[in-house]
Amino acid sequence: MARMSYFPGFTVVTLDDNLAREAAHVAAAHCLRGSDAVYVAVARRYAAALVTLDSEQAGRAGAVIPVRLPAPD
Repeated sequence: MARMSYFPGFTVVTLDDNLAREAAHVAAAHCLRGSDAVYVAVARRYAAALVTLDSEQAGRAGAVIPVRLPAPD
C-alpha cells in the first residue's frame, strides 16, 4: 500500500457502512453485481467517471455516472 501512495492523485477509499449501503442501493436499482456497485458508488461519491472494458457494467452504470471505455491500442 505504501508504494501505491507515490502515484499522484491516488486515493484510498474505505468501504464504510455508508458507502456499502449506497452500493447496495445502486446494485438493487441498476442490477449491478456487488463489486461493480461499489465502483459505481465510489465514482458517484467523487464525481468521477468509471473506466471499464465490461460492456454490461458500462451499460448499467451509465444510468448513474459517466462511463468511459479505454481507447483502443
